[in-house]
Amino acid sequence: MLQEQENRGKKISGAVWAVVAVTSFIVLALGLGITLVLRSPEPPEEHEPPFSRARPSPGKTPPEWTAAPARSPAEAQIVPAGLKLLASSLELFISDGYRPAAPQSVFWKLRLTITAGDYSVLVPTFGADFRLEIDGKRYGSLGVMREAGILGSQPRREELELQPAETRRIEVIFEVPESSGPAELTVTDLGRLSVPSPVSYSGSYRGKVIGTYVESPPRNCKPLLRDPVMAAIQSATNQSLIIARKNGELTVEIPEAGVAGTASKTAAIYEAVLHHGDDSLPCKLRQIHNGQRLILYLKDEPFHQITYVRK
Repeated sequence: MLQEQENRGKKISGAVWAVVAVTSFIVLALGLGITLVLRSPEPPEEHEPPFSRARPSPGKTPPEWTAAPARSPAEAQIVPAGLKLLASSLELFISDGYRPAAPQSVFWKLRLTITAGDYSVLVPTFGADFRLEIDGKRYGSLGVMREAGILGSQPRREELELQPAETRRIEVIFEVPESSGPAELTVTDLGRLSVPSPVSYSGSYRGKVIGTYVESPPRNCKPLLRDPVMAAIQSATNQSLIIARKNGELTVEIPEAGVAGTASKTAAIYEAVLHHGDDSLPCKLRQIHNGQRLILYLKDEPFHQITYVRK
């Protein structure tokens, strides 16, 4: 009896140990599996090849990504010009007698074709991004002529938008010294271009100035000039300008405005002082077009000039 109970106890103990062993094995296997999962290396990151795209224009949907064209080291140093000179001329007025150049200056007008190249570009038409370099000095653009033959009213805000490979024909204006020689044109993002001196120019005249002149429209004056002498001249209509020589000096008179004074020649212009009552105004006179026209500069700023033609 005792032997049978002992054998039964041994069988129970063996079964318990078997259950414990199996359970331990299962727990160990699960732990090892979790450890292997946690320690498994992360999949390598996918690196996209280098791409480039055209500069998007304001308000436009950005273009699709495209692979940048491969270039050799030699080609990478070459900047496409994107510029071609069609015509070049020096002028005294922006257009048709409107807005004369400053004393001893001229407008250099360049007709060009500009090409964008591989990507779209925005080209400012005013200032240092569109400039001429003459004898080491830089002259920024005054803007691009519109179809009506005038500059934009706010040229600083104007830009030309060119799509990839698009070509545009424009006429751009620079104000430069009257004696300018060859120049170098630089346009940001488009390149550089050598510009030879213009071959023809009807500039300042250094001959006889004495005579009577009548106003030649349009009048290049602001609506209201506050200086007393300027205001008197501006208020006079159908006016004439008379230059004579009295007592060895040149006299200047605008009878309709009640203005008179004297002038003396310096270089290619005349320095004058005009009086209206007790007020006086230093100003300049410039002969142009073989002495047939005369520009009165009330001030060395745009829209302070009146042009006269010899009577």
